[in-house]
Amino acid sequence: MKISVISINFNNAEGLRKTIESVVNQTFNDFEYIIIDGGSSDESVAVIKNYASRIPHYVWISEPDNGIYNAMNKGIVRATGDYCLFLNSGDCLAASDVLQQIAGDLDEEIVYGDVYKCWRNRKSVKRHPDVLTFSHLLFNTICHQAVFFRRSLFSDRLYNEHFKVMADWEFLLIAICKNQCSYKHVALVIAVYDMYGVSSESETKALIAKEKAETMAAHFRLFVQDYEELKSLRELQQALKASKGVKYMKKIGLLQRICYE
Repeated sequence: MKISVISINFNNAEGLRKTIESVVNQTFNDFEYIIIDGGSSDESVAVIKNYASRIPHYVWISEPDNGIYNAMNKGIVRATGDYCLFLNSGDCLAASDVLQQIAGDLDEEIVYGDVYKCWRNRKSVKRHPDVLTFSHLLFNTICHQAVFFRRSLFSDRLYNEHFKVMADWEFLLIAICKNQCSYKHVALVIAVYDMYGVSSESETKALIAKEKAETMAAHFRLFVQDYEELKSLRELQQALKASKGVKYMKKIGLLQRICYE
């Protein structure tokens, strides 16, 4: 079972070094490593070249791209493995035997584990559910650093390069909820997801909403009204949860809980 690990990078030499180290130290050997650099002007290319002799199946390019998903697609078309894992610069595999542990479970079209989400001063485990529902995927996703995609899934469809932030969410939603791809959750932390530098929700909220709306209109038109109504209900639940009155009622036992996902 051959795995293609794909990393994209732009001007993040130190983050890339950390990522590469976690890959080259794997006990599993049947993998190729593909790095797509966006024409970095820092030391990234020197870092990439420095590891050339340590990875038997090592492919890399450094050239301008048209964004994150264009770079990820460049990696996909160069991949030859049975499964693809996207581990971008700054992220790293959680342990040296992660690929060894997961290899025996790669028997569905999509296999995913869990991730550590890492900020500057704290780290927490993001556990993904065993069962993926339409409503869950509408408002959440599976961190791509934890997902192994059977490469054949990309034969007919790559990531949507018109999107800036939600193409991985769109791909997963369509694959599971529209194309009914088989999937499996493995209770294993796959990667450490570097949250430093990730845009805050306030900065990207409008773009996220726009790209989600485009996906719904293009692929799930019959459910657009349901989606908008459910989104409104969730926003109301979040507002109730945050209100001082509700917090006080919960504190004194008048309100046990607010049910929301």
